[in-house]
Amino acid sequence: MYDLPNHWGREGITYRWMGAGERFLDVGAGSGVLCEFMKEKYKEVYGCDISDEAVKNLKDKGINAFKIDLNNEDFPFEDGYFDAVSHLGVIEHVINPPMLVNKIHRILRKGGVFIISTPNIAYIKHRIRAIIGKSPSTSDDTTIYKGGHLHYFTFSEMRELLEKAGFKVVGCKGTFSRGVLPENFPLKNLLAAEINFKLIKK
Repeated sequence: MYDLPNHWGREGITYRWMGAGERFLDVGAGSGVLCEFMKEKYKEVYGCDISDEAVKNLKDKGINAFKIDLNNEDFPFEDGYFDAVSHLGVIEHVINPPMLVNKIHRILRKGGVFIISTPNIAYIKHRIRAIIGKSPSTSDDTTIYKGGHLHYFTFSEMRELLEKAGFKVVGCKGTFSRGVLPENFPLKNLLAAEINFKLIKK
């Protein structure tokens, strides 16, 4: 297992941004790496995924796991159930991003932390592809068309989406292949391959 607390990527940023509390949920938990580390900070750790294999793997690791289709189902939890929620590299796959963000807002307690990441379509690599007549691609997955990405976001568009859902932005960083860019970095939109936001539910 890699050194997540010091890792530059989205999981590392999420780990460092998260405080501690009672209940944590990773929406689209995949391999469960983040959930395993969050056991150090939260008494109850939950993970959900659309994949049966991923859910089984999460359960095998002692994580409270459940299967959910984010496009067609709501979370099986009461309002304000979680202290913190993460959603990393998944929102670009769902049909209706505003609806999903509203669902996450519902299950997060007031003052709770929400961390989200997604590829940055304004990244210079994608801009160059568009200039030379190629469609920008924000995924390296070749098993499905465009990596299964249905939507594309910039920093400003993601901020607008999150604020409309009732979240307050308290942190914003861009990541690229060798590090992290702070929110006030002047060329963040061009040089960040991925967008990362930390939010508080108002």
